[in-house]
Amino acid sequence: ENENGFNREQIMLKIQKLMALATSPFEAEATASLEKCAELMEKYSITLGDCQTEEEVKINMIRLDLKGRTMRAVMWEAILAHGLGECFDVETVRYIKRDGWHLAFMGTKSDVDMVIYFTKYFRRSVGRITDLENQGRGRSIRNTFAHGMVNRILQRMRVMYQKRQEIKTSDSLALVTVKKIESEKLKREQFPKLRSAAVRVANNPSAWRRGTAAGDKVSIITGVNGKKANGSLR
Repeated sequence: ENENGFNREQIMLKIQKLMALATSPFEAEATASLEKCAELMEKYSITLGDCQTEEEVKINMIRLDLKGRTMRAVMWEAILAHGLGECFDVETVRYIKRDGWHLAFMGTKSDVDMVIYFTKYFRRSVGRITDLENQGRGRSIRNTFAHGMVNRILQRMRVMYQKRQEIKTSDSLALVTVKKIESEKLKREQFPKLRSAAVRVANNPSAWRRGTAAGDKVSIITGVNGKKANGSLR
């Protein structure tokens, strides 16, 4: 229980009621409900996904795609997206089309939106820093540096994810299991002939170490649009 005597389930129920009021035709009421909802989620580290029922999770499962920045597949970008998907209970698939390579994200809408949010931000940061720190160096070194950065960023994100799991209730953890099952189910429906493939990283310990050090310095609390966030997985 928190300092006001409410337990987590009561707070989640209150958030659900506020979200229902947020659809009010009266603008003032809808705005006030959304603001109060955001305040409670921020204060108690609760996400909209935590407040969903099992049936709502199944209904809200979606697939959204993100096009790669280049025609040729960039493996560190794919690894980044996959790792972020694991942190938000989202399945991620890389596939090729005539216009280039793409990433498909499958999960609840709120989770998929967040994975795409972080994927855009981190791939831009990794790409920019890799270019700055490896001017004049070959593709192999640049890719190894980027892989080192991504590996370290994902390590930090997984620590945040683990901390988030530690404060979840048994009901919330059960909901996570449902989301994982439904995400996997949607992935199999969308990609029935899916195949896995190994990723090779060039053996350049120096570039990897430099990339890891750079990954330690990347802010994980800045949004895609430059807005500040509190660093929690929301």
